[in-house]
Amino acid sequence: MHSSRFLVGCGLLLLAIGAQAQHPDIIVSKTSDSFDGVCDSDCSLREAITLASQRQGSQRIRLGAGVYQLSLAPPQDTAGNPLEEHENHNGDLDVRYAAITLLGAGMTRTVIDAGQLDRHFDVVAGASLLIQDLSLRNGFHSSEGGVLRNYGVAELKRVRLINNRVSFAQPFGRGGAIANYQSLRVLQSEFIRNHLEGRGGMNYTAVAHGGAIYNARDLLVRDSVFRGSRAAADYESGGGALYNSGFADVARSAFIGNGSTGNGGAVSNADNGVLGMSNSTLSSNITLYGGALANGVDYSAEPSSPKAYLVHLSIVANHGRGLHNTGHARVRNSVIVGNQGSNCSSSGIYAQFESQGLLLSDLSPYGCQADFMVDSASVFSEVLYPIDTNATGLPAHLLRPGSAAVDAGTSACASHDQRGVARPRDGDGDGVARCDLGAYEL
Repeated sequence: MHSSRFLVGCGLLLLAIGAQAQHPDIIVSKTSDSFDGVCDSDCSLREAITLASQRQGSQRIRLGAGVYQLSLAPPQDTAGNPLEEHENHNGDLDVRYAAITLLGAGMTRTVIDAGQLDRHFDVVAGASLLIQDLSLRNGFHSSEGGVLRNYGVAELKRVRLINNRVSFAQPFGRGGAIANYQSLRVLQSEFIRNHLEGRGGMNYTAVAHGGAIYNARDLLVRDSVFRGSRAAADYESGGGALYNSGFADVARSAFIGNGSTGNGGAVSNADNGVLGMSNSTLSSNITLYGGALANGVDYSAEPSSPKAYLVHLSIVANHGRGLHNTGHARVRNSVIVGNQGSNCSSSGIYAQFESQGLLLSDLSPYGCQADFMVDSASVFSEVLYPIDTNATGLPAHLLRPGSAAVDAGTSACASHDQRGVARPRDGDGDGVARCDLGAYEL
C-alpha cells in the first residue's frame, strides 16, 4: 500500500521541519492583513510567510490566540474568479523555497479566516508547510483547493478546516478544502462542512471530486474526522469527503454525514487509485450512486481498476449503498450493515471482490461474499449501538454484548481499534482473545 513516493515525500517533510530553524522564530505581531515588504515589530501573517520564503531553509512562524483575517483581495477575471499571483501581495499565502512550520496556540484559539476572498495557502513544488494547532475557515476558490493547493510537501496536525468552499464552472472542481498533487499528511484533524459545488447546483456538465480532499498523489490520514462535507455537481462526481486517484492510507478516522451527487458519499477511490483504510467508521453519509465508499465508478470514460484494501471498517447506516466495488476490493474483519440500499455490491467487467470475516445484514449481497449474516431488523437491537463519540472524540458504532461481530475476526487482526485500544481482546468471556469485526473492539 505504501508507495516509495509517499515515503520519500514524508522523509523530506520530516527532514525539513525537524531540523533546527536557521533563524529565530518569526512572531506574527498583529491579526490584521498587510503587506509592506517588511516583517519587524509590525508583522502580519502575510509578511511573516514572505520573510520565511526569503530566508529559505527551515523556518518557524508563531501565531498567538486570535482571529487572523486575510483581507487583501486578489484581482478577479471577468467571471469574478480570483487571479493567481505568487508574490504574497494579495490573495492566498504563497509558500515557496522554504520549509515553513506554522504554529498556533490551539485548534480553537488561533483562527486564520480567509474571508471567502481566496484559498489560504498555495504550496509550490520544492517547498514544505507544516500547520499545527489552529483553525482554517472561510476559504474559497473557483477551481481547486478551498484552503490549500499543494504541489510540495504538507502536513496538518491538530487543524480544524471549517466552512471552506470551491464553487466552480465547467469542467471540474477539485478539493473543497485541499487539492493535493504531491505529499500530504493529515493527523488528528477535523474537516467540517467543506463544500465543492458546481455552479448552479445540480450541473450536469461539471464534475466535483472531493468535498474535503482531492488526492492525486500521496496521502496519509490518521485520527481525523470528516463531517458534513459534500461534492455536488453531476452523476460522475464523487467523494463527499475524500476523492483519491493516487495512493491514500487512512486509519483511525471517521466519516460522518458527508454527501455526493455521484459515487462515494464519503470516499471515492477512482481511476487507478490505491486506497488502504483501516479501523475507521463511515456512517450517515448520503450518495445517489456508488455507496458510502465507492471503489471505482459505474460511469467512466477510461477503463480503470482501482484497488481498495479495507480492514476493520464499520460502514453503517448510510443513505444509499454501503460499499460499491467496480475495481479490486479486498475486505477483512469488517461490518457493513444497516445501510439504506444494498449493503455491499460488486459488479462490472473489472470487478474483483475478496473477503474474510465480513458481516452483512441483507440477504442479497450483489457479488459480495460474506462470512456472517444478520437480520436487518436486528442491527441496532442486537449488533451495534447507534453512533456515539468514544474517548478520543471520534464517532463510532459500539458493539453490543453478544453481538455477532464480537470475537468473530478471522485471519490477521489489526493491532488496535479506532480508539487505539489494543486488539485482540476476549469480548465473549470464553477465555480466548479474538479480534472483533469492525472499527470498535469490545
